[in-house]
Amino acid sequence: MLTDSRTETVIAVEDGVDIRHIRMSSPLPDTFPEHPAGLDELHYLRYRSATGPTESADAEAILVMHPGTWAGGQSLDRLARNVVRAAAERGRSIEWWSVARRSEGSTDLTGIHAAYAVDDPGLAIDYYFRGKSVGGSTFEGFRGRDRQGFLAELGLRGVVEDQHELLVRELPDPDVRRAKVYLGGHSLGGLMAGAYAAWDFDGVPGHELCAGLIAIDTLVGTDPLNLHRFPRLRRAAGAAHGAVLSGLRRGVIPASTPPGGAGLAKMWTLIHILGVAAACEAEVETDVLRRIPRTPGWEALLRVLGARRYRDLLSRDASVRELRVTGTAAFGLATGTPHLPIDALTSSMGSLVGPTAPRTTFPVPRSAHRIPGVRRAVRAAFGAPTAVASDRTTLYRWRQGGSADIGQLARSLAAGPLATFESYFPMRVHYDLWTALAGACTDDLAGHRHAAGAARLPTLHVLGDRDSLVPVLLRASRLMPTERTHAAGYRHLDMVTGTGVPGEPVSTAITDFLEAHMIPAVSQESA
Repeated sequence: MLTDSRTETVIAVEDGVDIRHIRMSSPLPDTFPEHPAGLDELHYLRYRSATGPTESADAEAILVMHPGTWAGGQSLDRLARNVVRAAAERGRSIEWWSVARRSEGSTDLTGIHAAYAVDDPGLAIDYYFRGKSVGGSTFEGFRGRDRQGFLAELGLRGVVEDQHELLVRELPDPDVRRAKVYLGGHSLGGLMAGAYAAWDFDGVPGHELCAGLIAIDTLVGTDPLNLHRFPRLRRAAGAAHGAVLSGLRRGVIPASTPPGGAGLAKMWTLIHILGVAAACEAEVETDVLRRIPRTPGWEALLRVLGARRYRDLLSRDASVRELRVTGTAAFGLATGTPHLPIDALTSSMGSLVGPTAPRTTFPVPRSAHRIPGVRRAVRAAFGAPTAVASDRTTLYRWRQGGSADIGQLARSLAAGPLATFESYFPMRVHYDLWTALAGACTDDLAGHRHAAGAARLPTLHVLGDRDSLVPVLLRASRLMPTERTHAAGYRHLDMVTGTGVPGEPVSTAITDFLEAHMIPAVSQESA
């Protein structure tokens, strides 16, 4: 439906969960630098029980959740479904809103959706890398540093104010927001929620406009070290913030993830394309890897996926380009825990079926996993020892396992209305956030001044396995929350990709927290 520059589109009704895409016009000022048209809109995915209230304000609780660094609104899809369903099984009607940062508007999903519609992942490769038009649309090309100037203006203040605009437009009654809205997110998203709670909105603290905070494998971090009590540090942080902002605007500091450029945008696009391959060619051989452009950058990435030793990075034989793989195996090879040696970027969803060989020295010596005092840090950063496909004649398939369902994740990447990974993440969000946490409160950060009050809100910290990256970092920095829940066996991305099995730990922890803090529902009889 269309109301006051707002559209609400039903995406699916599955397993008792009604999923909708909300899109709202929100033009940036004329003084804003040249930018993709998609940045003039706000988006979120609304999840509700199909048998619950149709109006958001009538739900017992509304969870407004942010994705992590590099992640888009679609990345929270599995957890959103799990939480809404778990609450409904307890007789509670809640909503989950997955909020997309405005910067996600720079991600073009045209080729992904077109390829999924015709079961042809190669169409997406032709659209993004070979200039082929799809439905009258032509990809504008990946943006290098010279076309990323708009990212320098997308900072913490913008994220907070966009969320406030969304909440005010969708829930105009402040009493409803105060009683029913729980802010949170995964990874960076939890810190964004904390920033909102600490912000000042025309004299009203953000923590007085919500009911609680939820941190998923992160902190809400309004002021974890109590740094705001040191005036000199605040002044130094303010000076640092000003210097960084100047560097961003002059192009000295990369506005997107260092070293800047379009490399990461291409990689996230490939992950979406592999999702299409897994969704459309799940059990049949795919040529998607062979169709990737033959450039030095792509060759380096394909060798990383197949390298056992550092010297393999110089060998064509290490490339996975010529592997025989099903669509699901191609996707799992690039994102599955047993095969990608970057723990924070993988999901536990099974393993390759076919001959494999263990990595020996790349990216760390296998022996490092056994050295006391080192092995915990190694496992936190790189996960358990990984293996690579070792035969060029076998057709590799995928064996489902672990906490996530690879088919569900593939369909979410291929068909979701929002991005799972946004092409151009604005690093200014990080620069703003960390200087604000150090006490900077000048210029665009002047609104961040209610950290002490925000810290008193009811808060849930649900963290991954004790040996996974975030808990290890929190323990080492002495920032581990006293009250917390751990999801045993879950790594960083598992926290938002787990399947909805009974007792799934993340959704269970969130539902328990809501039941403990929600205002009790009033029955029709007592009303």
